[in-house]
Amino acid sequence: MRIELNETLKATYRAAAENLQGSARRKFMAGIVQSLGSGGQTYCARELGWDPKTMRKGRQELESGLEFADRPSNPGRKRVEERLPNLIKDLKQILDGQSQTDATFQSQRLYTRLSVREVRIQLIDRYRYTEQELPNDEVLRQRINDLGYHLKTVKKNQPKKKIAETDAIFARLIQEHEDARKDESVLRLSMDAKATVNIGPFSRHGKSRITVKAADHDFQPEAKITPFGIYLPDYGECFLYMASSKVTSDFIVDCLTSFWETIRSRFPKVTTLLINSDNGPEAHSRRTQLMRRLTDFADQQQLTIQLAYYPPYHSKYNPVERVWGGLEQHWNGSLLDSIDAVLAFAQSFTWRSKQPVVTLVERIYESGVKLSQKAMAQLEQRFDRLSGLEKWFVTISPIPT
Repeated sequence: MRIELNETLKATYRAAAENLQGSARRKFMAGIVQSLGSGGQTYCARELGWDPKTMRKGRQELESGLEFADRPSNPGRKRVEERLPNLIKDLKQILDGQSQTDATFQSQRLYTRLSVREVRIQLIDRYRYTEQELPNDEVLRQRINDLGYHLKTVKKNQPKKKIAETDAIFARLIQEHEDARKDESVLRLSMDAKATVNIGPFSRHGKSRITVKAADHDFQPEAKITPFGIYLPDYGECFLYMASSKVTSDFIVDCLTSFWETIRSRFPKVTTLLINSDNGPEAHSRRTQLMRRLTDFADQQQLTIQLAYYPPYHSKYNPVERVWGGLEQHWNGSLLDSIDAVLAFAQSFTWRSKQPVVTLVERIYESGVKLSQKAMAQLEQRFDRLSGLEKWFVTISPIPT
């Protein structure tokens, strides 16, 4: 005659078995089976969820007095992320400053100048990994590709020109970016404008799952919008300003002011903004109106401004360019036939799982505003330019209030 177990006993037996291991667990299960009498094994398998093989093995151990050796678990080698928890972060830091986006914006994939072997060398030199603990080159290659980087350079994306200072500029950029990551008083941001968008029923050469009919010819656009972006590389956050006017020095600093007033409460310890940009006509460090407005901004906000420019012909290495690649992929299968459509697509866009803050700037900006040589000479005394790289690295310190 088999004894029936109530729910309390069932729960007790299950918990007891889970707290035991190896032979002790098997013999406990076999003992319960024996106490239940005929059909006890089938009953325990059904009501307690115990494995019949385990119960039979426990019965053999009880009857023989011997304990069977447990087979050692063999889960295989741990994934490299488990063995080296900081590896992915360190890979991103090495590659982030060395990569550029697809110049045609047809892909969000990044193209890097570093080989896998060079990445390995930098991991060892900069982050103190050993050759023995690092995975082989194939595993490194897979992890780099998984991060969105691609080690095969597309020829048309290669910068066609290189100036004498290019390598020195990149070396300095890498150093400043690393210093900023370690210093909570420094906030790094990347800013630049995207190509102007013509508003109208024009094809953007993308693909769509629904039928989209564009105009047969690109006639005069109804309006134009120029996206300007401020991107926080270390946080993956985008702030997009849609300009219906020209992107001028005044527009750039007005956007910077709006951006800082939006986020300053989140960064109470920040006293320095490290700004990555290219040397475009409205944003270079010899642009008198830009430098005057940035100096005023530094004084008003009591912030130190560090300008760090990418070298000529290498603007695609600027992190905000990757955002533009994503945005183009997002809307290039659609018709941007109104300003509202542009804003709606920008607002529905996500980058690194975050949606951007989108602002339409309708103010009309006047181009050609500049300082006299005498005024600029006086203002220049406020700047600390890096010797040998004066055009690319400039610090503006505020006058204490």
